[in-house]
Amino acid sequence: MKAAVLRVCALPTYALLVVSCSANVSPGANPVSGVERASSALPATCKPTVWASSPTANAVYGYIAPSSTPCVTLIGPYNGVNLNSPVGLALTKSPQWLYVADLYNDRIVVFNHKGVFVKAWTTNLNGQTFQPWGVCVTIHGGIVGVGNRQFNNSGAPGNVEFFKVTTANFGGPTGYATGILESDRFCAFDRKGNFFVDGLAYGSQGGGPQIAYLARAYINTPAQALVNSTLGNASSWSGMYSRINTVVTDTLSVGTTVPYANTQTVYNWQVAGPAAGPLTFTPLSPYTLTSFPSTANPLYQLAPDASGSVGNLYIADYGAGSVLSAPANGGPVAPYNSVTSNAGVITQPIGQY
Repeated sequence: MKAAVLRVCALPTYALLVVSCSANVSPGANPVSGVERASSALPATCKPTVWASSPTANAVYGYIAPSSTPCVTLIGPYNGVNLNSPVGLALTKSPQWLYVADLYNDRIVVFNHKGVFVKAWTTNLNGQTFQPWGVCVTIHGGIVGVGNRQFNNSGAPGNVEFFKVTTANFGGPTGYATGILESDRFCAFDRKGNFFVDGLAYGSQGGGPQIAYLARAYINTPAQALVNSTLGNASSWSGMYSRINTVVTDTLSVGTTVPYANTQTVYNWQVAGPAAGPLTFTPLSPYTLTSFPSTANPLYQLAPDASGSVGNLYIADYGAGSVLSAPANGGPVAPYNSVTSNAGVITQPIGQY
């Protein structure tokens, strides 16, 4: 299969644009026989603490230390198909699984915490092709959420989908929602189970990048309607997450990327509201990230580690081709590891909720 070719766009909003790629590929039709391999050997001591994706190298890397070579590289084949532009990543604590948004294969690929293939799910729904960009999980790991963009950035609008972690190999979503956004991108659940997603909005919703949500009562049910958070549109909303700070609160954190700037900002809100919504968002102090490499596309997925407010925030810098780290509540960034066109990053153990 011909690897997808992507280029960096000069616009600040979501740089992965299709130039050419193979025809849409869905997971193979043959059931898994045994455990399919990761693309590199799996050392007995390899339990990555940071995972990172490269959509242009068609690979996901597992690292155990900064400035190191990966101890595992995931390429494939899985269900007979290699990864093709992996973007967003997520982890669950129980089971200890890694979830990969495999963009051009229209699927979510599931591995164990060491990178051994478990299964894959299709994101295509009701005869429509949906390409997964972001993936996120609930606090107890029972539900996986996915933000799907428009097919090759054009045509029918994207959607969000939900899967049970028990969904079988080759299975499809058990719930979905549409509205507000033409292309749905990075997503997050908060501690109570509310779902958030950023992306490009319909013109009737003000256009540009915006943030939508689905209150927890409607998660994993079919034909739901996303709600506009009314948080406004940034130059480009990007990676998002929810975590417990020093004081336990239900929060949402979303980055906004300014091209060719050395300072980037993560905005924070305290979230409240009943199970059926509406939700309210009270602004908290933002995190300012300084000493950023000056690139057109400096910020994609964001991932806090498990040390809370005294820990680190990991940043996928697509333009600089590297994973960066910074103090969790803001400060200067520093290189962690080089990853070509880095789009997704997640820590193990996870630092969310």
